[in-house]
Amino acid sequence: MVAKAGSQAWGRVNYTAATDANGVNVDLDRMHLTVGSTYVLLRSTLMRDGARTVEYHRLENSGKIVIVLYVDKDVIPAPGQ
Repeated sequence: MVAKAGSQAWGRVNYTAATDANGVNVDLDRMHLTVGSTYVLLRSTLMRDGARTVEYHRLENSGKIVIVLYVDKDVIPAPGQ
């Protein structure tokens, strides 16, 4: 595990809802988090080929969504982190 559930990640998220409420589009770009001094790239799909849709959950009455992210590649944190 790199970070606890609920940790904050950074990047660009484009979230658009269809005007007729038939669906949403979530597009992610350059998602990452920092663990100590280690920069960890993230992706939005379990499979590296991106064959799966983005998993997200709406937080009721907040206007926010929670997006499930995965570590893009193995990283080795600096000693002691």
